[in-house]
Parts: sequence; C-alpha cells; structure tokens
Amino acid sequence: MKKVCIAAVISLMVLSGCNNSKSSNENGNLEEKALKTLAADSLETYVAGNSESNENEETIEETIEETIEETIRDITLYFSDYQAEYTVAETRKVEIKGSIEETVFEELKKGPENKELYGVIPEGTRLLSIQTEDGVCTVDLSEEFVSNQPGGTAAETISINSIVNTLTELEHIDSVQFRIEGNVREVLIHHALDRPIKRNENVIKN
Repeated sequence: MKKVCIAAVISLMVLSGCNNSKSSNENGNLEEKALKTLAADSLETYVAGNSESNENEETIEETIEETIEETIRDITLYFSDYQAEYTVAETRKVEIKGSIEETVFEELKKGPENKELYGVIPEGTRLLSIQTEDGVCTVDLSEEFVSNQPGGTAAETISINSIVNTLTELEHIDSVQFRIEGNVREVLIHHALDRPIKRNENVIKN
C-alpha cells in the first residue's frame, strides 16, 4: 500500500511538470485530474490502514497485559502461629493453574515461607476436587486429612480456620463445605463439618 501511495504521488509530480508546458492540452488536464484523484485515494487508504494497524497493535498489547494479570496474581494464605491459637496472613505472588480455588489450596499445602509460622494441612492430604457454587466452596479431601491430624482440638480447629479464612479471601466465596473422600462428615475428630463453615475473623492475628 505504501508503494502504491508513493508511486501515485511521484506520477502526479511528473505529470504536473509536463502539463506546465502543455497547459492548453485538454487530455493532459484530464489525466492530471484522474491522477490527483488516485493519489488522494491512495493516501487516504494508506493513512486509514496505518491507523487500523496501530489500533490492532494497541488492542493486542492490552489483551496480553490483561492475560498476564489474570494468570499471575497476589493471594493471601493463612497459617498457624506457634501456639496453634491464631491464623496469620502471608501474601505471595503465584501463577494461577487450573481454578483459582485449586491454586490457592495447593499453595496452602506447600506451607508458609515465614519460618515463624506453621503449616495447617496434614501430610499426605490430597485435594480430590474443589468447586464453588452460590458462594459455597466445596472442598473434597482425601482420608489423610483426618487420619494424619496431629491431635488435639487446637490443631484441628486451626487447620479448619486456616483453610476457610484462606479460601474466603476470594471475593466469590462466603463459606466452605468440607467433604472427605466425597462424603460429608458430621465431625472431623472434634470440629463439626456437617455444614458450610464461615470465615472466622476472631482468630486472625493482625
């Protein structure tokens, strides 16, 4: 398109020069008018094409930036303090793999980066499924979540609160329903699990 535009303009210049010495030539005038029209059309097309190209490039760049923002984001996880009394927030930047709920839970499983905090998910626990509907996040865990609990009401409660407080950091989650191997249990060992559990702000250490 650029070549067409330049060629048209050059031709116009040449023809104009010729017509200066033949101003009385009617055919020359007609050709000049036709060439002027061609040059003008070529310029308009070239400018419009460049404008559209620039707009497309900007749109692509914006899409890439939005995709990166959606794929990599900051999340807040809650781990236990040394007394298993409070949950303490830890923020990290992660790449979202699968659903955001799955990514958050798997990051919680990895344990804290802060050496003064403690993990809350028993060793060997596997996430079987996780999904959210109408604000309730249903987390289905393997039997190890029950059998590998370290023991004691405090450890069990802090484990539940840490998971719930972590998942309810996500705006679309209001409560968490636990399942073990696909089934709803009345209790974990001491802590009730038969209904969705809401966020507990009282155990969050500021």
